[in-house]
Amino acid sequence: MKDERRVFGPFVLDSERQSLLRDGEQVPIGHRGYLVLEALLDANGATVSKTTLLERVWPGLVVEEANLTVQIGALRKAMGADGETLIVTVPRAGYRLVPPAQEPAVVPPAPPAATIAVMPFANLSGDPAQEYFADGMVDELITALSRFKSFAVISRTSTFAYKHKPVDIRATARELGVRYVLEGSVRRSGDRLRVTAELVDSDTGAHLWAEKFEGTTTDVFAFQDAITENVVGLVEPTIRKAEIERARRQRPENLAAYELILQAMPAMYGMGRENYTTALALLERAVAIEPNFALALAFTAWAYEKRLSLASHPDLQISDAARCLELADRALAVGADDPMVLGICGWLVFNVGSEGAKGLSALRRSLAANPNNLIVLNLAGYANAHTGDIAEARSCFMRALRISPGSPDAFQILTGLAMVEVVDDNPATAVALCLQALATFNEWPYIYMTLGAAYGYLGRAAEARAAVDRLLELIPGLTVQALIEGPTYRAGGRWTKLVEGLRLAGLPTA
Repeated sequence: MKDERRVFGPFVLDSERQSLLRDGEQVPIGHRGYLVLEALLDANGATVSKTTLLERVWPGLVVEEANLTVQIGALRKAMGADGETLIVTVPRAGYRLVPPAQEPAVVPPAPPAATIAVMPFANLSGDPAQEYFADGMVDELITALSRFKSFAVISRTSTFAYKHKPVDIRATARELGVRYVLEGSVRRSGDRLRVTAELVDSDTGAHLWAEKFEGTTTDVFAFQDAITENVVGLVEPTIRKAEIERARRQRPENLAAYELILQAMPAMYGMGRENYTTALALLERAVAIEPNFALALAFTAWAYEKRLSLASHPDLQISDAARCLELADRALAVGADDPMVLGICGWLVFNVGSEGAKGLSALRRSLAANPNNLIVLNLAGYANAHTGDIAEARSCFMRALRISPGSPDAFQILTGLAMVEVVDDNPATAVALCLQALATFNEWPYIYMTLGAAYGYLGRAAEARAAVDRLLELIPGLTVQALIEGPTYRAGGRWTKLVEGLRLAGLPTA
């Protein structure tokens, strides 16, 4: 069986994903570029004739030799300065790959398979002056999306080669080597601007998401910023959901580390005892496969924290806390430049390590690096709701709702806002928010915790009791004492007010 990852010089050719990597980042070479490199590598340094390459890259087609020349040139250009020295022309014979002499390379962990291309937006205004706005819109989106490490974004140079050309999305995606394509258009009528955007799954051609935005030319840059914020806030959770579904369809024995994380995500949201068992088994497998994959380390640590915080396994609190913090330290050692890793680990330092100021500082740095990450916004909101700034907590949750009201995380965001209202003495508002959250997802214990506390403060005994009963169905044996002994209570602050509300609602004391 051919090796799935083949190293030559500073590059790695990944045959499973048919992609070229350099320093863990994808190099946009397209499908035919991949086939050229595969053929050259298969020759083990020998010359590959032009005829062989033409048959390998364009099977069953009659094409001019010039097509191969253009493809080799594009491949060398994509590979940068190394392309000229690695791919050597053998006059009147063909080409060969000559890797530089070097020590055996250490292959970095494979990045996530998900890749996205933001295509040039079409200017439908008939006004060439609007080109700057359409192009600027794409530049802003590429920059904002590139802050996420859970998928790779193709460079502007690669996608703008298709500007003003008729594009078949699925064919273009194959050429660029991407899984998702974001395309759109700009239309101006008078002082009104309309921008449309849609996300396409290139494998199936399915349109995963589409939206329309309207504004005026009076403040073009503010309108552009607002569109960027909203598109990014909607695209990231849509891709995450699609990737989770894709991972679910994979055979378990064939899963890579990132796919194991994706398979664990629904179980992490479920929060029941059996969900913990499933999630941790998948995540620990991911860590075993890629011991230095920061995101796998962070999510595994987070799963232990969730089990601790909900007190569903009180007998494992000491060992869970130790494992959680060990994994968080390892994640930060190899991935502190990833805003998601920094945000998750900041929350763990805050909640399990009981280092409030240090955890809040990490969460703020994470948000500064990527202000559109819903997971980090959510965690920063909860941390501030517990011991930090109530206004900052409310701001985090409101921003998350504004940029992605229909995201899979909406129930958590709404519950966080409800918690803010409980600690800010607005229990009636908290009830309304919890009911909205329940309409989105009705199996998350924190919703019933917050709802029960809010009803407790309102003196609505029957409804409070019903919320507590449902909470106990999700976490059998939960008590006020267990919550007091949990890591969040030890962090101090306003969590104590939520626990007091649950005591008023009828949660057993011990």
